[in-house]
Amino acid sequence: MKIKYLKHKIIDFDAWDACIKNAHNSRIYGYSGYLNAVADTQWDALILDDYQAVMPLPFRKKFGLHYVYQPRFAQQLGVYSQEKINVTEFIKNIPKKFIKTSQNLNSSNNLQHIKTTEFTNFVLPLSDSYPNLYQNFDKNTRRNISKFHKTDIEILKHEDFEKAVNFKVRHAKHDFDENAGEILKNVFSFIQKKHKLFVYEALNTNKDSIAYVTFTEADNRIYYPMSEALSEAKENSVTFGIFNKIIKENAGFGKTLDFEGSNIEGIARFFKGFGAIEENYYRYEKSIF
Repeated sequence: MKIKYLKHKIIDFDAWDACIKNAHNSRIYGYSGYLNAVADTQWDALILDDYQAVMPLPFRKKFGLHYVYQPRFAQQLGVYSQEKINVTEFIKNIPKKFIKTSQNLNSSNNLQHIKTTEFTNFVLPLSDSYPNLYQNFDKNTRRNISKFHKTDIEILKHEDFEKAVNFKVRHAKHDFDENAGEILKNVFSFIQKKHKLFVYEALNTNKDSIAYVTFTEADNRIYYPMSEALSEAKENSVTFGIFNKIIKENAGFGKTLDFEGSNIEGIARFFKGFGAIEENYYRYEKSIF
């Protein structure tokens, strides 16, 4: 097994993306266009043989020193491969010029005898029919879906991610500024060109926007990267209604709904209410100091 380190400018991006698409643990975050968007093209890579397995190394420089970091909006990176391989060998081959490494590995990456930090993700396989999936919703979730259906709130489905992100920038209460918005717009632009993007917009009776929920899709996996809801939407269980809608639209097609988190108890409870199951992933960290 020969693992080589390649700088960004000499990576074969067609071969790279083919590896991501054909990987047993494919994730949208690993595509070169996605990495370019979240890391501003500042990423190198470890590559096994002829792109049988790859590991992106997003990096920054501070005081002339290089370090590997986890870009925002890319929940899981690590090693992507056509077959399961020894991920530890990749970790050992991270160049020593990177004085510090902090990266979330994907849920299929297992490190033996190396300390990591566990994080919780939730996923919902959508292979079954909608009625069977609905039977696994908890009572609170069913009650909120019923509550939403009694309202006059209208749900529009479109691809105008600019409106959704701008709404998020205006109304987010925590840690989402214009810079974060620009990064996410770049991500959504890539996805819209190469994969699938869905925006669900909620309108009240005055035709005012009161919530946006976005989903992306690649390789039969649907991701939930962003949402924002005003108090009126929360009071009328709009987010419950939208998640129920996307589950109903995609049930029976063998896809997986990836909720992208969370370790926060209230958010985790919301995801589990739809029958989602845990799919944990791990953060690897190392510093030479």
